[in-house]
Amino acid sequence: MLVTYWPQLVMIFLLVYSLGAGLVNHDKPKTGKENFWVSAVAAALMFTILYFGNFFEGLW
Repeated sequence: MLVTYWPQLVMIFLLVYSLGAGLVNHDKPKTGKENFWVSAVAAALMFTILYFGNFFEGLW
């Protein structure tokens, strides 16, 4: 049954991974500064767009 929803599960994993990377690198200098809140807003926007686009339909 989980095989049916592999794209959604991969997308959730990538969003969580990106959010974790933003948290780990928060306020550390790179070429500029990393900011966790920018990563959090980006992940929330991506999740919202996918949710209202019915990408997760049938998953929950």
